[in-house]
Amino acid sequence: MIKENLAKFILKVAVMISIIATCLSAPRAETQKFLTEAQQHYIDGMFHFTQAVTSEEKSEYDMAITEFKKSIKKNPNFADAYFQLDIIY
Repeated sequence: MIKENLAKFILKVAVMISIIATCLSAPRAETQKFLTEAQQHYIDGMFHFTQAVTSEEKSEYDMAITEFKKSIKKNPNFADAYFQLDIIY
């Protein structure tokens, strides 16, 4: 189950990396248009999710819980973060 979630997560990260690469190669004005506030929250949520998964793999459960909660705060519709948080509890 965790491997399936990790595969989905990696795919999402790959999409976000391509978005970030596009933003970095574009002029600043275009970048601001491209990255909406919602997209930035999504990226931030993914960052915290990544940190949480890493902490969970190291058995640092308190840190993982904190990072999953940050991920959910940035992106309240992030079902994977809720699911992983539920597994830890």
